[in-house]
Amino acid sequence: MKYDDYLVVQNKINNDVVSLKKRSTTISLLRFLTMIGCLICLLVGYFFNREYLYIIALVLVILFSYLVYLHS
Repeated sequence: MKYDDYLVVQNKINNDVVSLKKRSTTISLLRFLTMIGCLICLLVGYFFNREYLYIIALVLVILFSYLVYLHS
């Protein structure tokens, strides 16, 4: 009986670890894509004089900061 309880607990721990790894990978990917989007907005806004892209880049920087906060 005790060994079965141990296996149940071990299975739950393994599932939690896998879930945390998936969450960490997802947040890292979102963080990377957010920064790439921000850089694209800044470059396009600079070269084509589109001021609204600077606002979008600012929103992306705020989102990036939030994702860094979630990841830590």
